[in-house]
Amino acid sequence: MSANAFKSWTSSHSESAGQQLQDPKSWASFRRKAFASFAEKPFPPFKYGLDIRSDVSRLDWEKFFFDATPAKPFMQELGNGAVMCDFATAFREFPEEMDEYLGKQLRLSEKMEALHAAFLSSGVFIYLPAGVQLSKTIHVSSVLEKHSRIGHVLVVAEANSSASILQELKSEFPHLHEPVFDSSVLEIVAKENASIRVGRLQDFSPSNVFHHSIFRADVAANALVHMEWAEFGGEWVKSEYASSLLQSQAASSNVGVVLAAHAQQLDVHQAVRHVSPHTRSELLMRGCLDESAKCIYNGLIRMEKEAVVSQGKQACDLLLLSPLAEADPVPSLEILNSDVKCSHAATVGRLDKEKLFYIASRGVSEEVARSMVIAGFYENILAHFSMPELKAKCQSLLEGRLKLNTHTFETIERDSTQGVNA
Repeated sequence: MSANAFKSWTSSHSESAGQQLQDPKSWASFRRKAFASFAEKPFPPFKYGLDIRSDVSRLDWEKFFFDATPAKPFMQELGNGAVMCDFATAFREFPEEMDEYLGKQLRLSEKMEALHAAFLSSGVFIYLPAGVQLSKTIHVSSVLEKHSRIGHVLVVAEANSSASILQELKSEFPHLHEPVFDSSVLEIVAKENASIRVGRLQDFSPSNVFHHSIFRADVAANALVHMEWAEFGGEWVKSEYASSLLQSQAASSNVGVVLAAHAQQLDVHQAVRHVSPHTRSELLMRGCLDESAKCIYNGLIRMEKEAVVSQGKQACDLLLLSPLAEADPVPSLEILNSDVKCSHAATVGRLDKEKLFYIASRGVSEEVARSMVIAGFYENILAHFSMPELKAKCQSLLEGRLKLNTHTFETIERDSTQGVNA
């Protein structure tokens, strides 16, 4: 992609976004550094091997139009001192927390992350005081309209706090006629003994939406961050779900499902970095690809030298429903000490005709047999979802998009079969 691709993404546009957010001096300085890095860095090739690359030829950056309308300020009391508010309010009411944590997990050496910080124009801040444990799920919703968007969510969970957060990303219209770009970042800071469960459902239009997202967590001693997510929409999607286990007994689980059809392209990364001893992690992903869809998967578990007596598990399974669909899974381990338990695996397959025949021989139609196999394939990982609301929405969307028989998941759960692994 040529250097002129971003010629309209100027410093004045970055400054305008800062005025919209009412940047304090510290973030204004960070924004300027981000723009300087963005301006000088080349566009990433999204290439992961000789024949593994994400096609970005349709990303025409000059066509993306951003709405300069300021977000409405809000402050929502969540109970016992926990709050959710917009960034402009957070800069004013929580200056220390915003200064210490906002953007600290971004790498400005990467062009797309520098772009996000330089042009960030909306955000949601969630703060959980020490010891506060919320029983009701916190909902964060973002609706992509006709304009591109760069949004951010920052979650700071103090010691011994706990909460569940569900983020939904969707389009106002099922099909967009003009290209729209969405950059989303979700940063989590989980301090000692905190327990944070975050779900994300991305269901943008499958055409003309170009989505770049980052979901990162810093996890302290005895804290747990559980990520569960679904990537269903977007013409081009580059998503990263990652955590850093910074202190002893920190743990994270990272569980996701994907579904792509038409000419959708997904580029999904899961990663965990074990920094300290006695840490635990799990990376799991499953998905189906239909028509001419493509999915690149990169998974990484890194065990640092100090991360002894730690455990990590990684597995990716992709099912091709069309001869034109393509999957490129690349699971990786980086182990710098010899006292760990770590595993990784990846599979790519198609619907097993013998299994379909076996199920059909039990008196069900071929259509029902297909529904049961695909639903069982997904149910194996949806069983790891801890949010009933997110799980139910995923099941409903999968049944509709894959033309599965209604209530197929319900039948599988009721019969306690957990499906047939394809």
